[in-house]
Amino acid sequence: DPLHATLQRRQLRNFAHYEALSYTWADHDAGQNGDTSKSEVIYVEDFWDVLYITSNCAKALRRVRYPDRSRTIWVDSICINQDNNDECSHQVQLMRQIYANAWSVIVYLGAASGDSDLAMGLLRRKAPRHSKFTSSEASSLKSLFSRPYFSRIWIVQEVALAK
Repeated sequence: DPLHATLQRRQLRNFAHYEALSYTWADHDAGQNGDTSKSEVIYVEDFWDVLYITSNCAKALRRVRYPDRSRTIWVDSICINQDNNDECSHQVQLMRQIYANAWSVIVYLGAASGDSDLAMGLLRRKAPRHSKFTSSEASSLKSLFSRPYFSRIWIVQEVALAK
């Protein structure tokens, strides 16, 4: 199904129930440097206006959307007019507040790969630090934490401020 959004203008201090999406703009499945072109479409409002977003943003939104109800998510590439330098500068100053006030922060690491399910299972178990991992477990964790998401400096702020 196509992606469809309704934009809401809110004052941050009065808006408590939203989630924030933490992801990379680049689709690293497409190559080493990643594809940051805005080649995907999200339709906006009742008239289905077209807004172009990156492929990875589209994948993230498809992955986290609910099948049967709406979800209020703050997404930088949608909520900030990227063609307006003044707005970008202003919004960057608010990022700390945006992520701290979010009800939750959704992290999209990218599409599943061969051993990512194993790595995520290990993280869910919250294995004690003294546990020893098998070579395949260690390899899966190394592969997961080698994803481009973890090289972004912004994740420190986005994840550390998350409730």
